[in-house]
Amino acid sequence: MDSTPSHGAEPRIAAARGEALPVDPHFPPAERVPQRRQVSPQGGAARRRARPRLLWGRLARVVVRRRDVLAVIAVGGALGSLGRWGVAEALPHRPGAFAWSTFVVNVSGCFLIGLLMVFVVEVWPPSRYLRAFVGVGVLGGYTTFSTYMLDTRSMLVSGATGAAGAYVLGSIGAGFAAVWVAILVGRSIVTISRRRRGRRRERIREASSASLDRPARARGAGQLTAAETGGRTRPGRLRRSDRAPRRMP
Repeated sequence: MDSTPSHGAEPRIAAARGEALPVDPHFPPAERVPQRRQVSPQGGAARRRARPRLLWGRLARVVVRRRDVLAVIAVGGALGSLGRWGVAEALPHRPGAFAWSTFVVNVSGCFLIGLLMVFVVEVWPPSRYLRAFVGVGVLGGYTTFSTYMLDTRSMLVSGATGAAGAYVLGSIGAGFAAVWVAILVGRSIVTISRRRRGRRRERIREASSASLDRPARARGAGQLTAAETGGRTRPGRLRRSDRAPRRMP
């Protein structure tokens, strides 16, 4: 009796022994099932460690490539922070009370950013430093979200729950309204200025066309046709044959 295992039993025996399954030579390469690539734990850990390095490398390249923009943002942020400090000194409040200085700073900052975006997007030509200086630098340093949250926490700790709720909701609502009003005001200013420029151009065009037509009308009024002058050679002069005879004394 033949003890050689059948063709279908070979893969089961190999799988039971833990050996790699043989590739059937009768199947073309396109029909063979590709084996999954096993990733070692050491390789995955190495890739995870390499990700922060890649991020830091990209950040370093961006900083080097845009160092001029970062310098402009830093200057604008310093100016905006000084402005916020000035408002805080002008409107002081005790701990736990309604923070009017932070409220005014955030709402006015929302109005200014809305007004700025109208002119930056719809009116002014593209600039590398304008939006970075005013929008990111000055207004970013002028407004504050961290102080807004800290003031809210101080009100809650001191027991002024109603004031804290009014402060949180009032800041959000007033900020949204300030942005909306700023966009409307900015577009109204742009529309009015464009209409004025258009009217000024029309007046200049009419004045220039009138100044060009005035000499032509003067020449046309001074030069009469021969039929109108009775055969005169020049305007205002008669030929000798048309002149009245002189009276002899």
